[in-house]
Amino acid sequence: MKLLATLDPRRRRATTPDDLHDVLDDDEYEYVFVDEDDPSWDDEDAWYAEADALEGSPGVDPRIAARRDEVAQARWLRLRRRLLGVAVVLAVVLGAGGLTRSALLDVDEVTVSGAVRSDPGSLVAAAGIPPGTPLVGLDLDRSLAGVRSEPWVLDASIDRTWSGTVSIAVVERTPVATVNAGAGGWLLVDGDRRIVATSAAPPDLPLVDGVGSGAVGDSLDPSAQGAIDVARALTPGVRSRVAVVRVAGPDAIELALQPTGSVRFGPATELDTRMRTLQTVFARVDLVCLETIDLQVPDNAVLTRVPACA
Repeated sequence: MKLLATLDPRRRRATTPDDLHDVLDDDEYEYVFVDEDDPSWDDEDAWYAEADALEGSPGVDPRIAARRDEVAQARWLRLRRRLLGVAVVLAVVLGAGGLTRSALLDVDEVTVSGAVRSDPGSLVAAAGIPPGTPLVGLDLDRSLAGVRSEPWVLDASIDRTWSGTVSIAVVERTPVATVNAGAGGWLLVDGDRRIVATSAAPPDLPLVDGVGSGAVGDSLDPSAQGAIDVARALTPGVRSRVAVVRVAGPDAIELALQPTGSVRFGPATELDTRMRTLQTVFARVDLVCLETIDLQVPDNAVLTRVPACA
């Protein structure tokens, strides 16, 4: 039970809010008890206010007034603790945000490894991570895509350490053929048809013809893939005799030999077998007056000689 006012000589009790009205409206009663187990009395402030608002309500007992003060003080303490908690959280969040943008957590150094033909400065620029960039929030996927777009780069990885170092590691492409671009010089092409560089002088690579041209960083037309595959597959013994790898048509590759003759290589399939057959012919057959070597059947070369030399 909770004492709402003062003890009634006949100890009449109010057990509900409606009973409270009845009791306080009766001037004969000066003392009121309420049943604290009744959920309608859970809010102490509510029934205190209810009692005070009723016309003819007696004065508040000092114990009730003290209890009110305790409740109000407890509420203020709870509110103060909550406000303090919010302030602490805000301070931590703002402090952490400031720390991530401070010099303590920015990029101090960018290192590059694996770059033999690539310019390290170009790789750093392509990554878009200059010194002073905040470490937190780095878009490594975007930076990686930028590095991989560089002509010589076949693959790359980027790592960061919280000490302030960003490491770029690249695997470079290997040119396997060259294309005569006329006034544009000689194009160096890798096995994926990627033009990785240009050269003013003919490089020591198999010359591929009939595959078009392009700029550094571009890729040759897919129709050039067969000729590129054949150029890459040339063994040293065969390459020394081949002057040009030429696209003669769909699935038709020809090799211009030096000093004379040509090879009807066929499609760029069964390359190992065709190369072994061709190497055997070069090693064991008299090639005087050679006109053509037909490799349409990969393991069975057919030779044709110039008629005037027969």
